[in-house]
Amino acid sequence: SSPKAWGGGACPGLERHLESIGVHISALTSEWVRRMFCGSVPYSDFLRIVDVVCMDGLKVLVLLCVACFSLNQEALMSCAVKGDADRVLSEFLAKSGSAEALIHSAYY
Repeated sequence: SSPKAWGGGACPGLERHLESIGVHISALTSEWVRRMFCGSVPYSDFLRIVDVVCMDGLKVLVLLCVACFSLNQEALMSCAVKGDADRVLSEFLAKSGSAEALIHSAYY
């Protein structure tokens, strides 16, 4: 299947909120993309991401970044400081099966 299209409306207000508490989305996501989420997700999840990248190309990494913010939007919107947002994202990614949740969100 092809990844679902994503427009700027996927997470309304989230980018503004995160920037207001000091989370630099471009810096965070560029690190995820550069490392293909290696070190952010468990090794078995990293291998699943590599598998999807091999099948569908590097564009998948961008979709997975969007999916991460989308899946965590409610928790991120309630964060008052950067450390809280960093914790929400790192705890989500560290869970076994996080890659499957990202892939499912990106594709379905």
